[in-house]
Amino acid sequence: MISRFGRLLIWLGSLALVLLANLIAPISILRGGARGWAVVQSNDMALNAALGGSPREYISTRCARARAAGKWWGRLMCRLIDAADPGHCDRFLRH
Repeated sequence: MISRFGRLLIWLGSLALVLLANLIAPISILRGGARGWAVVQSNDMALNAALGGSPREYISTRCARARAAGKWWGRLMCRLIDAADPGHCDRFLRH
């Protein structure tokens, strides 16, 4: 079993890799490549997992399901997300 200190070291290494990936991603996006967008999607799923959701689900999918269940925060988040990309939550509810 890994000690708490060992886990902290792994987390620090992971943080360094995530920072590097996020510095490289915009270059790929501007060149029209898919790798940068994959980093964005990974960030989305990682944040969802950190907030208690599934690590295999996008935040917009979680928000769309919450909105469908009548939760206030789901409605609020889908309004914000859909302001940037109309219909986004509805499209991701189907995934």
